[in-house]
Amino acid sequence: ENNNTWEVALEQAGDIIRPDGNDGETAMDQTIARSYTVNRARHRLNLKRATIDQAIKRGVFTSFIDPENNKRIPAAEVDHARALRDMQIV
Repeated sequence: ENNNTWEVALEQAGDIIRPDGNDGETAMDQTIARSYTVNRARHRLNLKRATIDQAIKRGVFTSFIDPENNKRIPAAEVDHARALRDMQIV
């Protein structure tokens, strides 16, 4: 059972707001604006779900479970990975 509150989740999400995030008044809104669900991270990085899951397992990304039982990744980590990917010359 998940006993996290949105305030705890907000601490885990960090301070960086997603490019498409809409910061709000509530801890829930702020957490959502500062993190990605695994599925949204997968789309943002153009990776398979299994790749994201392995990255979490190996410590490349940290994750946390929000009060609605969604696994989330801090936006700072996903956006940093996206920036590194975008800088690669193909």
